[in-house]
Amino acid sequence: MKKTERYLARLAPHASTLTKGGAAHQIGAICYRVNEMGAVEVLLITTRASGRWTIPKGWPIKNLKPHQAAEREAWEEAG
Repeated sequence: MKKTERYLARLAPHASTLTKGGAAHQIGAICYRVNEMGAVEVLLITTRASGRWTIPKGWPIKNLKPHQAAEREAWEEAG
């Protein structure tokens, strides 16, 4: 199953909520590092559809705690 298909499969149960103006719970990670000069650098990724900058995020994953799902999303989306 391709990543797009997995994404759509996870989005499908939320379709009626989203079309009625509701919200769906997502998991995100704010990844950062402190460089050699002491400056903080924050990881941002671009969205495929619009090319906008955002943080790595995705849907909760069954059998994973929120922090584990956030870690996986960050790894998958940003490498």
